[in-house]
Amino acid sequence: MEEHETDKLELIRRELPELAKSLDELLPDHLDSIHQWRVIFEVHMPPPNVIGVDVKGLATIGRGSPTHNYQPDCNLAPFEAERHGVSRWHAVLIADRSALYLIDLGSTNGTWVNGRYLQPGERHPLKKDDRLELGTLALTVRMVGIRPSSSLGVDTMAVVRPKP
Repeated sequence: MEEHETDKLELIRRELPELAKSLDELLPDHLDSIHQWRVIFEVHMPPPNVIGVDVKGLATIGRGSPTHNYQPDCNLAPFEAERHGVSRWHAVLIADRSALYLIDLGSTNGTWVNGRYLQPGERHPLKKDDRLELGTLALTVRMVGIRPSSSLGVDTMAVVRPKP
């Protein structure tokens, strides 16, 4: 595990001590810090309505605040996250070799996946077209996968509109 991911885990453990033990049990034996995963969410509200995050090991989801030092990797604040009940530390994305998992961090207003309540600490492997609700903020997973590496250092993954 890279130092950046270790620092994030320590911060989560410090901020959410009641979940620290269960989070440790849920972590895969090997966080995938070799491959970089990418997930793109469509937020169900007027444009701009797409947000993406690259995950190498783990990434946090929540609502950032100018008064707090830590900002989540996937900051939903621009989408009226506070009004929709998104917690500052709402969820985490964890990559292993086979999947990118969503785990609720004991958020105040909960997380639902495809209409099913996700228990705090429960892992859900994200799939394309999963419908998420963080509090009442609705999102759809539009893309999730391992981001291909490019020997030229150029981003080789793009969202493409399907042809009719």
